[in-house]
Amino acid sequence: MTQRVTEFTVEDVVSMLHDPVYGYGRVLEPQEAAVDFVVELNKELAEQYERLERLPTIDELDAIFGAALVWLVDEGICEHTADVEPIVARTLWLRVQQVNIQRITQGLAD
Repeated sequence: MTQRVTEFTVEDVVSMLHDPVYGYGRVLEPQEAAVDFVVELNKELAEQYERLERLPTIDELDAIFGAALVWLVDEGICEHTADVEPIVARTLWLRVQQVNIQRITQGLAD
């Protein structure tokens, strides 16, 4: 029996790292809008926290992203279509965002 190997694109990886369904278990549609929003929010947070000369804490990120997910739905940008079991712990997903913010401030990411 031959196993099919899935090749991931850069877009697939970006989506996996930034889609809030992985850490929050909230399915937001369109998925691309949610992912793009998280990418842009990380850039804004990098600018803000670079001025403060520190990284946001996990608790701060949880409050920011929790509010942002509600805002996306309230503004009609995304529809909250389902709640599912998060694939990773929320703190781990937030830690990925924190590392990405740090990489942006260091000029290592877009």
